[in-house]
Amino acid sequence: MPQISAGELAQYPKRVHRLLALHPGAHAHGWVTRLAVLLEICTWLWIAWQVRKIQPRATRMTIATMVLATVLTAAAVSWPMLEPIAFNALGTRGLA
Repeated sequence: MPQISAGELAQYPKRVHRLLALHPGAHAHGWVTRLAVLLEICTWLWIAWQVRKIQPRATRMTIATMVLATVLTAAAVSWPMLEPIAFNALGTRGLA
């Protein structure tokens, strides 16, 4: 296992932040969230079309997975509003 110096360890959060932002000045949350919502809608429409056209019922696992994905997508969409509340409850100020 490679050894990591204290200086490299201190730079780790900045590197992760840059990776998540894709490049300096670009924030991925907006377009990734829009893409997730679009994929979520398309998937629900695909399931509805298949059930209507082909007639078999969607399995419980499919519906449970889609409900979970919808809840997680809703959390991602509402995160900008939830973030201050979550960090205040934890007693932290967040990354900024």
